[in-house]
Amino acid sequence: NALSYDEIVARAAEAPAGCDALLFMPFLTGERLGRHRNARAQFFGLGAGHGMEHLHRSILEGVAFAMTRHIRIMEQASNKPLERVIAAGGGARAELWLKIKASAFNIPILVPREPECGIVGCAAMAATATGRFPRVEQAAERFVSYGAEILPDPRWAETYRRTQPVFDKLYYHSHALYDDIDTLAAATRPTQP
Repeated sequence: NALSYDEIVARAAEAPAGCDALLFMPFLTGERLGRHRNARAQFFGLGAGHGMEHLHRSILEGVAFAMTRHIRIMEQASNKPLERVIAAGGGARAELWLKIKASAFNIPILVPREPECGIVGCAAMAATATGRFPRVEQAAERFVSYGAEILPDPRWAETYRRTQPVFDKLYYHSHALYDDIDTLAAATRPTQP
């Protein structure tokens, strides 16, 4: 029973913000920022009262919490707060996920009219290279336009503000287990003849 992306998002919309304290660590392919490339995905806090809608929404929220952690690291490094985010690609197509991210970040998200921003960027560079525009920035001003601005939901933002430290704590407490899981996985893999 595979669900489409739209069906998953529709089911996720049925769960409340915060998923009744169900957290998802979204590290299916490891953590991209920092030294824990072997981080693992996990659900935490799963109970009998949680349904598929909670699992679906907790995945979306888990990605938003991981991104929020990254944003805070960048803000500390630059000593400058992030004022807005521009969505792109598949993540720009699901309004619920945009609202979750805007609320987790507690900043607006701009949605370009053309979600495949890479194509627009290539067009801007090509237009500059062929002399149509003297600078890439001018070409970008011409080619890029925004269709929507997704604002944080104040109630969700408050829920996520309270949940983010728990997510961060779970992430940091899991560090010690990643190497153990690697060792366990290596020990249980069949050896090749």
